[in-house]
Amino acid sequence: MQLKIYGVNNLKIGDFIAVPEQVTTMRKRLRKRRFDDRLIAGQTVDINRIANRIYLKSKFAKAAQISFPEFVDLSDWDLSFIIGNFSIVIRYSKDGVNLYFKECKAHLDGHGTLTRGTEAFFEQVHPEAPEAIKEIVLKGVKEKEIARRLLTMGVRRDKRSRLAKYHDSLDPSVFGFKGIQGGHVSIFTDYINYISAELNLFEMHLSTRRDELETAMAGHALATISLAKVLGFDGLIPNAKAVQVKDKFGTRCGILMDEAIGRSWDELPVGFEMTESLARDCHRLQLLHYLNHENDFKQDNVRLVEDGGKCVGLTVFDIDGPDTFLPTTRKAKNIIGCINPLDCLSKYGSCVIEKEDAERVASLTEEDLSPVKPYLNASQFKYLVKRSHILARAARTAEEYNSCYRFSLGDELMGCYGKTYLAALAKH
Repeated sequence: MQLKIYGVNNLKIGDFIAVPEQVTTMRKRLRKRRFDDRLIAGQTVDINRIANRIYLKSKFAKAAQISFPEFVDLSDWDLSFIIGNFSIVIRYSKDGVNLYFKECKAHLDGHGTLTRGTEAFFEQVHPEAPEAIKEIVLKGVKEKEIARRLLTMGVRRDKRSRLAKYHDSLDPSVFGFKGIQGGHVSIFTDYINYISAELNLFEMHLSTRRDELETAMAGHALATISLAKVLGFDGLIPNAKAVQVKDKFGTRCGILMDEAIGRSWDELPVGFEMTESLARDCHRLQLLHYLNHENDFKQDNVRLVEDGGKCVGLTVFDIDGPDTFLPTTRKAKNIIGCINPLDCLSKYGSCVIEKEDAERVASLTEEDLSPVKPYLNASQFKYLVKRSHILARAARTAEEYNSCYRFSLGDELMGCYGKTYLAALAKH
């Protein structure tokens, strides 16, 4: 049975959805699966949410293939892992210096990704794990039912998902594992978080050819850095590059970034002094996030730069969200509500940028954005150009009506311009 995307609330096992004709590859994949390996018996799923997610992700089908010409030897550096929803970050440390690395792995099928991730977890992330839990998990992922439950765990924010149910109960039997209890549960939880990130990256690269590197996230990071340089905002982002890294586990391809130096948002003293340079950086970050469609940026990803006891600017990291450079012209809604109050109907909701920055975005052309092009696919770059035109019109409209570019800090801090980064910082 074929269902329409609109007007249908729920999807049951055995049904499949129709997505726009241009997404031929994804339609074939969906029909082949018929969602049997995606849904749990007895559950229903919001068809609009699934259709939107699959359609948008299919736009990343032809991720730009990034080259990794530089070789860096970090074999004598200490190594640790930071696990996120869509990323596994390796932190290399030596003599007080930290470097952060996101690996681009070869694309495998679902079961191959599951097996590789499980082996890597126990070899690299938790090598000290007791043999008992290693044996249970390594054997378990080879069983058809356990593998199915892991491959269809879903996302944590979906309260109906298997992953959410596990975090609510911390019961390994949710995935079919038996005999994991006591102190082993914390290791198993780390494993679930790790393998969830691996599988999310796998899903994002469903249309990547077998054994090609999964480079979409790397492309997002390099494109954001390049875009910041085009705008003259490169001071916002630490230095990063595509490299081959050698460490004690072998050689990896990926993005290596310097550490973002400064205080975390939570370390700010009460009553700290707001400076114009900090306000400028907040506004620049909002402009950058409109252009690259960043919708998954948190206060935890900001470091505040100090000088003479004052916060004079900021640096940011984790700049490769899964929906970054999404082919759309709509505004991204940040999960903490702090995104530039830009009205997409060609007018600027508030004068929150300096005249110099306004003039720069007002004059942006497709040629100006060409340094970003190698890191995006054709569709992503096309919509980046469209968003730049919308932003340019907004800036020119503000200029045409002789709007004040240097606005009152007091007005923004009172919330007059909506939930901007600066307003959230002041509220904190």
